[in-house]
Amino acid sequence: QFQSFAAAAGGNLNLLISIAAIAVGLAQFIFVFNFIWSAFKGQKADRNPWKANTLEWQAPSPPPHGNWGEELPVVYRWPYDYSLPGATEDFIPQTVPPVAVQQVEKDGSEGKDGKAS
Repeated sequence: QFQSFAAAAGGNLNLLISIAAIAVGLAQFIFVFNFIWSAFKGQKADRNPWKANTLEWQAPSPPPHGNWGEELPVVYRWPYDYSLPGATEDFIPQTVPPVAVQQVEKDGSEGKDGKAS
């Protein structure tokens, strides 16, 4: 009685779903292989690969106790200050003082002392 009900309700749908579930399960081996390969033979990432301005990307890895060690960082700008007017680079971390930011002069050339004239 159950068998005839299953055939009337969809027949081979159970087989199709089983094959799809097995295929999705086997695809997880690609993820596991990639994870293990990357952990042991993968390329090491930079300290700040996304060029983020926020402080968490300025911390050493692995971080010492308290995240910063003996001395706390000095912050000179807001965390999302991108594209400072006159700066030659768009990526300027919060810990870079304003005098160290290289500026572009009005004619497009870089200033000698890091400031626009």
